[in-house]
Amino acid sequence: LMCKDAASPRYIFTRLMDITKRIFDENDTPLLNFLHDDGQQVEPEWYMPVIPMVLVNGCEGIGTGYSTYIPPHNPRDIIENIKRILKEQQPLDMTPYFKNFSGTVEDVGNGNYLTRGKWEKTSDTQLKITELPVGTWVTPYKEFLESLIDGAKKDSPKNSCVLKDIRNMTTDENTGICFILDFKDKTTIDNLIKNGTLEKELKLTKSISTNNMYLFDDSLVPSKYKSTTDILLDFCDIRLEFYEKRRINLINILRSEER
Repeated sequence: LMCKDAASPRYIFTRLMDITKRIFDENDTPLLNFLHDDGQQVEPEWYMPVIPMVLVNGCEGIGTGYSTYIPPHNPRDIIENIKRILKEQQPLDMTPYFKNFSGTVEDVGNGNYLTRGKWEKTSDTQLKITELPVGTWVTPYKEFLESLIDGAKKDSPKNSCVLKDIRNMTTDENTGICFILDFKDKTTIDNLIKNGTLEKELKLTKSISTNNMYLFDDSLVPSKYKSTTDILLDFCDIRLEFYEKRRINLINILRSEER
C-alpha cells in the first residue's frame, strides 16, 4: 500500500518569534541545568522566563495519578502583580483572561468562574448569538442547536427551547461567532428570557475552576497551588535567585575579559 507523505521534510521548519528572546533572556542560559542524551547536550530541565508563562498561556492536562488545569491570565495583570510583590505589597486577585473572547468571565466564588457567551434578541421570534463560552467550539455547538429544531431527532435531549430553524453565519472562529436562531413562536423566547433559563437551555455558560492547579516545582516535584498568588510568589522567589546568579556570572565574565 503506497501512502503519500503529508509534506516533504524540507518544508518543515520552526522559527522562534522575536519576543521569545525577551521572555527568555539569553543571559540566563548559562545558569540552566542542561540535560544529556546519548552523550549529547539537549534541552535544560526547565527554562527561566522573566514572567510566569504558565499563567500567561494556561495549562491543562492529565498524567499518572494527577491532573491539572490553570486558566490563562492577562500578562499586564501578571506584571503589575510582580511589581507589587517586589514592593512588598499584597498581589491583587486575577481573573482568567482569554484573548479575543468578547463574552464575560464572572467570579462566582471559591475559585470558580463562569464564562458566558453573548446573545441579543433581534425580533419577537429571533435570537442572535455572537459569542460562545470558553472551550465551546462552533461545529459541536451547531450540532447541538440542530438537535433543538422541532422534529430533528427522536432521541434528542429534552429541552424546553424548541427552535424552528438555525443559521450558522460564522465564517471564521477568529473573526467572530454568528448564529441566527428562529423560534417557533414569541411565547417560547419570552418565557426563556423571563425565567432566566435561556442561557442554560442554549448552553451559553460554562464553568472553569482554579481548584486543581498542579505544577512541577523547581525540584520537579508535583505540587498543588491553592491560588495564582501562590504560583506568583514561588516564581518570584526563584526568579530573584536567578537574577543574583546572573549578576555574579556577568561580573565573572567581565573580570575574565579584563585579563
